[in-house]
Amino acid sequence: MTDVTVYAITPNYFGELIKNDLKLNNLLLDVFAERIINTASRASYQQLYTIEHSLGKLLELQSKQEIAMSKEDMASYLGVTVRSLNRAFKSLSE
Repeated sequence: MTDVTVYAITPNYFGELIKNDLKLNNLLLDVFAERIINTASRASYQQLYTIEHSLGKLLELQSKQEIAMSKEDMASYLGVTVRSLNRAFKSLSE
Protein backbone atom coordinates (compact mmCIF):
# COMPACT_ATOMS: atom_id res chain seq x y z
CA MET A 1 0.00 0.00 0.00
CA THR A 2 1.10 3.53 -0.70
CA ASP A 3 -0.06 6.83 0.69
CA VAL A 4 -2.68 8.61 -1.38
CA THR A 5 -3.89 12.19 -1.33
CA VAL A 6 -7.54 12.68 -2.27
CA TYR A 7 -9.09 15.97 -3.33
CA ALA A 8 -12.81 16.65 -3.49
CA ILE A 9 -14.26 19.27 -5.81
CA THR A 10 -17.82 20.22 -6.61
CA PRO A 11 -19.37 19.16 -9.92
CA ASN A 12 -19.80 22.82 -10.88
CA TYR A 13 -16.12 23.56 -10.31
CA PHE A 14 -15.16 20.45 -12.26
CA GLY A 15 -17.36 21.60 -15.14
CA GLU A 16 -15.64 24.98 -15.13
CA LEU A 17 -12.23 23.30 -15.19
CA ILE A 18 -13.26 21.22 -18.19
CA LYS A 19 -14.52 24.29 -20.05
CA ASN A 20 -11.50 26.46 -19.31
CA ASP A 21 -8.56 24.03 -19.30
CA LEU A 22 -8.03 22.51 -22.73
CA LYS A 23 -5.13 20.31 -21.53
CA LEU A 24 -7.27 18.76 -18.79
CA ASN A 25 -10.15 18.31 -21.21
CA ASN A 26 -7.93 16.52 -23.76
CA LEU A 27 -6.32 14.37 -21.07
CA LEU A 28 -9.72 13.20 -19.82
CA LEU A 29 -10.88 12.52 -23.39
CA ASP A 30 -7.78 10.39 -23.99
CA VAL A 31 -8.32 8.42 -20.78
CA PHE A 32 -12.01 7.83 -21.50
CA ALA A 33 -11.27 6.82 -25.10
CA GLU A 34 -8.68 4.31 -23.90
CA ARG A 35 -11.14 2.85 -21.39
CA ILE A 36 -13.80 2.47 -24.08
CA ILE A 37 -11.32 0.74 -26.39
CA ASN A 38 -10.19 -1.62 -23.62
CA THR A 39 -13.78 -2.42 -22.67
CA ALA A 40 -14.76 -3.10 -26.28
CA SER A 41 -11.69 -5.28 -26.81
CA ARG A 42 -12.41 -7.31 -23.69
CA ALA A 43 -16.08 -7.70 -24.67
CA SER A 44 -15.18 -8.99 -28.14
CA TYR A 45 -12.54 -11.31 -26.65
CA GLN A 46 -15.16 -12.72 -24.26
CA GLN A 47 -17.47 -13.49 -27.18
CA LEU A 48 -14.75 -15.16 -29.25
CA TYR A 49 -13.28 -17.45 -26.59
CA THR A 50 -14.68 -19.82 -23.97
CA ILE A 51 -14.64 -18.99 -20.27
CA GLU A 52 -12.09 -21.75 -19.77
CA HIS A 53 -9.74 -20.20 -22.32
CA SER A 54 -10.11 -16.72 -20.79
CA LEU A 55 -9.65 -18.13 -17.29
CA GLY A 56 -6.47 -19.90 -18.38
CA LYS A 57 -5.08 -16.65 -19.79
CA LEU A 58 -6.04 -14.79 -16.60
CA LEU A 59 -4.35 -17.42 -14.43
CA GLU A 60 -1.19 -17.15 -16.56
CA LEU A 61 -1.22 -13.38 -16.16
CA GLN A 62 -1.73 -13.69 -12.41
CA SER A 63 1.21 -16.06 -12.16
CA LYS A 64 3.52 -13.83 -14.21
CA GLN A 65 2.49 -10.64 -12.41
CA GLU A 66 2.25 -12.32 -8.98
CA ILE A 67 -1.23 -10.88 -8.49
CA ALA A 68 -3.80 -12.44 -6.16
CA MET A 69 -7.49 -12.01 -7.02
CA SER A 70 -10.61 -13.24 -5.29
CA LYS A 71 -13.04 -15.42 -7.22
CA GLU A 72 -15.50 -12.53 -7.18
CA ASP A 73 -12.94 -10.21 -8.78
CA MET A 74 -11.96 -12.84 -11.34
CA ALA A 75 -15.60 -13.44 -12.27
CA SER A 76 -16.20 -9.72 -12.57
CA TYR A 77 -13.14 -9.26 -14.77
CA LEU A 78 -14.20 -12.14 -17.02
CA GLY A 79 -17.81 -10.93 -17.15
CA VAL A 80 -19.27 -14.12 -15.70
CA THR A 81 -20.93 -15.24 -12.48
CA VAL A 82 -18.94 -16.88 -9.70
CA ARG A 83 -20.94 -20.05 -10.39
CA SER A 84 -19.80 -20.06 -14.04
CA LEU A 85 -16.25 -19.36 -12.90
CA ASN A 86 -16.36 -22.37 -10.56
CA ARG A 87 -17.57 -24.55 -13.45
CA ALA A 88 -14.67 -23.30 -15.58
CA PHE A 89 -12.20 -24.11 -12.77
CA LYS A 90 -13.67 -27.61 -12.55
CA SER A 91 -13.45 -28.03 -16.32
CA LEU A 92 -9.80 -26.91 -16.34
CA SER A 93 -8.87 -29.34 -13.57
CA GLU A 94 -10.33 -32.34 -15.45
